[in-house]
Amino acid sequence: MTNIWPILAVAIALLLILIGFIIMLAIKKKKVAPDYYALFMMGILWLPLGLAIKNYAFSVMGFIFVIVGLVNKNKWKANRQKWSDLSEGEKKLKLTLIIILSLLAIGGLVAYFLFDRGMI
Repeated sequence: MTNIWPILAVAIALLLILIGFIIMLAIKKKKVAPDYYALFMMGILWLPLGLAIKNYAFSVMGFIFVIVGLVNKNKWKANRQKWSDLSEGEKKLKLTLIIILSLLAIGGLVAYFLFDRGMI
């Protein structure tokens, strides 16, 4: 029988992240245009990643993100925000999200290696 706890932990973590984003959007309440530069960069990362891990859905999505980013290249600078332009509350929120996501990524890697080696 498969151990359900790792799957449950990942599901709870994703749910907490989703709730955090919903709260962040509810607090912000202003419409934000898409950041096409971020879409382009995400596509550049996903395209070779999908090929490397043989998950071609990532490659296709990465290709689409690259195309959308390049089509809207003239809008790249319109939505770029510098850290110095953010309010104090936005800085704290983004820093908190960065820390939480980093800890989740490190925890996921540790769990992967522990399960892979049969230690858990």
